Amino acid sequence: MTPPERRDERPAGGENLAGPAMIFDRLRRTLEARAADYGGVLAVTVIDLEGGLRLDVNGDVVLGCGSCIKIPILMTLMGRHAAGEIDLDAVYPVTDANRSGGAGILPYLRPDLPLTGRDLATLMINLSDNTATNAGIDLAGLENVQSLIASMTPQAVLRRRMQDWSAAAAGVENVATSAAMAAWLRRLWAGAFHSREVSDACLRVLRYPKDGLLNRALGGGVAIANKPGGLNGGKSDVGIVWQTRRPYVVSIMTAFVFQRNGTEEVVDVARLVHEHMAILDKYKPMGVPHLEHFVRDGRAPGSSLEDR
Repeated sequence: MTPPERRDERPAGGENLAGPAMIFDRLRRTLEARAADYGGVLAVTVIDLEGGLRLDVNGDVVLGCGSCIKIPILMTLMGRHAAGEIDLDAVYPVTDANRSGGAGILPYLRPDLPLTGRDLATLMINLSDNTATNAGIDLAGLENVQSLIASMTPQAVLRRRMQDWSAAAAGVENVATSAAMAAWLRRLWAGAFHSREVSDACLRVLRYPKDGLLNRALGGGVAIANKPGGLNGGKSDVGIVWQTRRPYVVSIMTAFVFQRNGTEEVVDVARLVHEHMAILDKYKPMGVPHLEHFVRDGRAPGSSLEDR
């Protein structure tokens, strides 16, 4: 999970290598136009982790984030385990108070099923199990999760447990911005949460296969560490896409879209972002493909600078 060593491919002489920034700016303009024409609210943040480029389209707009809020719950669990405050390898009961509807499988299994804290964390992220999430909140401590979120991204708040309909009816929702959610993943990628080891432990869980919107958009050809979320009227997904040279964070949120619920838009935007980021991954700053992508007559030439 350690970020790869950054490659400085800038040729000697200080030439103007604005090509990658131009590709990225084209993506920005396309997303801005798309957000302006969208029937609801579309928020997107993209961070080029190796190239240092970034874009935010409505990135500071606070929206309901659904199950994406489970990322800092996972981080709190892993951090408290590393600090010796809880033991994720111990078995914890799932109480009636934890049981919840919505996503997940635990409500349909026997109540005395022995589950470790790691099991609960995996179910919370991989299946978005709301019962496991409520048990995880109890284990992590609600105030601890809230404190972590506030220290990282004050624009995001965990205000209620999963499927708490009385709180939801009173207008209490878990919220974030696309920029805040991207910040969580960027911190993990950099190894800046607690330690490199703890950050990697979080990323391993987030990389488990799942039926997320980013996973649908990109298929199985690239590793993704992500967590989707959804509410009535909007969908979200945030993740790290592990390209070889240009890994990136993409955070997409939709809201106010009851008719289409936002799923199609998140998938389409994820594909659009990846099309542009894949170009930056395959090409050097001067626009020449990296050797493994430079193919002629079915064979890679001896040099990527070979004349034609």
